[in-house]
Amino acid sequence: MKNYLTHTLYLLGLVLLFLTLLSLFDSTEIAGIEIKRVSLLSDIAPDKPHPIVRPMPFDSVAQNSLVVTTDVNSSDCPKGMTCLEDYSKDKNGLKYFLDALKSVKKKSVYVGFFGDSFIEGDILSGSFRDTLQELYGGRGVGYLPIASEVAQFRTTIQHKYEAWDTYSMIGKKSDSIVLGFPGYAFLPQEGNTVTYEVPKRGNRKLENVFVYYQATQATHLHFTINDTLELEKEVPIADSIGMLVFDEPDIKSLSFSFDLAPGLQLFGASSEASTGVYVDNLAMRGNSGMGLAQIKDEQIKQFTELRPYRLLLLQYGLNVVTEKDSTGYAWYIEKMVRIVKRLKLLMPRTSIVIVSVSDRSYNSNGDFLTIPAIPVMRDAQREIARKSEVMFWDLYTAMGGENSMPDFVQAKPPLAAKDYTHLTYRGGKKLAQLMAHALLFEKERYEKK
Repeated sequence: MKNYLTHTLYLLGLVLLFLTLLSLFDSTEIAGIEIKRVSLLSDIAPDKPHPIVRPMPFDSVAQNSLVVTTDVNSSDCPKGMTCLEDYSKDKNGLKYFLDALKSVKKKSVYVGFFGDSFIEGDILSGSFRDTLQELYGGRGVGYLPIASEVAQFRTTIQHKYEAWDTYSMIGKKSDSIVLGFPGYAFLPQEGNTVTYEVPKRGNRKLENVFVYYQATQATHLHFTINDTLELEKEVPIADSIGMLVFDEPDIKSLSFSFDLAPGLQLFGASSEASTGVYVDNLAMRGNSGMGLAQIKDEQIKQFTELRPYRLLLLQYGLNVVTEKDSTGYAWYIEKMVRIVKRLKLLMPRTSIVIVSVSDRSYNSNGDFLTIPAIPVMRDAQREIARKSEVMFWDLYTAMGGENSMPDFVQAKPPLAAKDYTHLTYRGGKKLAQLMAHALLFEKERYEKK
């Protein structure tokens, strides 16, 4: 047999030579294709402090920048805190959520945290949930998808699944499939299974587990509790969203599978006790927020009857911004204002907070700087809140503002990933605490009124 090891070594040498040559030149563009400078030793080289440089904005972005006056009374906001900005008519934009907290010892208070990949895997939302549950009670993680591309790295629940066909706002679609309010629909296939299990650490358990579905024909599901108790449940016809309940005591793990039937689709599950606060992680990778327009009014009404959200957090925008964005965001403002106003109409007893984009960096000849369009998008989101008459929280400023992402990446241990876009769990915890403090300050201010 011929030995190709020498050929492989030659090829490796050529690749290293090519990358070395690229590292000697600044980023450039050839035939419309951007060639970025390469740093071969970036992963092992010591971190260098990022320069305090204000990048020049792209001309057309600068021309379209928004000048927005915030409604926050700076004298009320404690020094060092990024407070919520209230653009509601009566300046009580959080009243539905804060009033609901008064009954938190008697019933559940639901928070829907919609977002993109910035919060997927329960990053940010998980720590925000923990903080609120420490203060107001609650046991369980709230909403759970049936299938998820980030199931392997979510730490707040262990989740496995097989043989499910997933439809979503930005993924696979069909005229015959109705999307649930989280933006998903899951169809069981032959051999389908789902398993939820509490993390090994601590003495936790799955509280009541609810499964949300729709079915035009009755069927059955088979489920196993704690890998030992095997049972069967009937799945009745449900023209609107139905709910299956698993309330057996001391559940550490729950596995279930459905017998196939025409017209059966799932919208998700949840784990929760009967009182306390539940923050639902409703992340969807690649979503700009505009996908919410695809969910039918009836689905929103039906889902929120079962999970009556008293607070909605809408964290979007990063999937709209690009390194060389030069379009301005008037079109985005117009579409998102329509979406937020529609949510207000369909959910009249829900407080809504627009959460701005975070900082995000691009590589400028080896230096990581804020993408110039990021603060433009932040201002656009503040304008969405103002025109929609809802609350706004400036995550970009809370994080540190311009060129703050490199600080998160270079922190020991890291608070953000080396893509200079996404948080680590530690980074999520840091920002979740800042958001919770802003929320609690608003609660104090509301109670004084």
